[in-house]
Parts: sequence; structure tokens; C-alpha cells
Amino acid sequence: MFLVILTIMVYLTKADVNLDTKEAATPNEHYENEPMYDVYEYVNNLHLQRCALVAVGLKYFSIFVESAVLDKNNRIRSSKFFLGMCHQSTLEKWKFCSPHLERKRPHKCKFRLRTGKYHGRVHRRYCDFGVLSRNPDCPCVSTIFGETMYKVIGFPACYIPPLSDTLCRYNPCGMEQCQPTKVEDTIFSLECHPKCDGSNPVIALSVLLYFLRA
Repeated sequence: MFLVILTIMVYLTKADVNLDTKEAATPNEHYENEPMYDVYEYVNNLHLQRCALVAVGLKYFSIFVESAVLDKNNRIRSSKFFLGMCHQSTLEKWKFCSPHLERKRPHKCKFRLRTGKYHGRVHRRYCDFGVLSRNPDCPCVSTIFGETMYKVIGFPACYIPPLSDTLCRYNPCGMEQCQPTKVEDTIFSLECHPKCDGSNPVIALSVLLYFLRA
């Protein structure tokens, strides 16, 4: 009788171990048709930047590093590099800046959206990557629009593969044309049509003034 009970206990223990292992597996471990989105080297070279958080639906936001550049016609445009997606509830818990900068510019170092109030699609914040990269991971175990999200390597956010197809699918450029490009075979950059301005993630005059006031 003792041997029977011992055998049952060993069987249940093995079952628990197998169950825990399955639950602990990340989605990336089961995804074989798309290379992981690894931004570690890119993020590791960043310091204080400006980020654009663009609403893409269901309280999810795409996160871009944004910088002002001059095109060949000397027009000011924005260069945007995709870091991942995250839910609003997680982003509102993140720290974006050092304590010193947050005390000076609290409205540019926190992401808080009041309920019951209309907000634009694009929100720009300071991003100190020495702080930002240490935030809690965005949960990537759920689906958005029926598609599974996966963990970004090197940054606590998620992505939906393949990015060459999905990056523009959720209208980060609003109604205007959107073109994703992979830079140095590492990180995806986003180009919006020149008409995409104002509340969308391309530098316009109002955004330029925002940069100059900072």
C-alpha cells in the first residue's frame, strides 16, 4: 500500500513540473517562422531621447524613439524607431525619467491618461533609457485583434510578427500611407506620408516648436 501511494505521489509531482514548465514558456519559444525582434544593441546605446507613444487600439500603444532630421530638401522630418507595444495600464506604471528630471518636467516624464476625457492618438515623452529599460515587462501572453504578441528582446515590450506586415496594420500614421523599413537588419523604422502631421507621428511645425521649447 505504501508503494502504491509513493508511486502516485511521484506521478503527481512529475505532472506538476510539466505543467509549470509549459506555463512558464514564453511565446517566443514556440515561434519558429520569424526571427525574434532583438533591440538590445540599439537600446543599449541610447540615453535621454524623445519617445512617441501612438494609440493603436484596445488601449494598446506602439512605442517609438523619435528624432528630428533634415531630409534632402532641408525639410524637418521625424525618424521613428519601433521598440514595441504595451497596454496603457502597464505604461502608466512605468518610470520614463530620472527622479531629477521627473521633478523638473513631471508632465513629460509620466504617462497618465484621465478616464472619460478625449486624448489624441500620439503622446510624446522624455525617455531616459537607463531608467526606461528597467521597467516591468509588458504582458505578452494575450492577443490583440486576434493575433498573438511576443516578447521583444532587449526592451520590456511586445510585438506582433512579422513586423514587415503588422507594423503599419494598426494605423500608426493615421489614414496616411505608412512604410516600415528595417535598419541595419536590426530595428524597424517607420516612414509616414508627408501629409501625416499634427497629432500623428511626423514632425510638423507645431511639433518642431515643442522640441525647441524643451
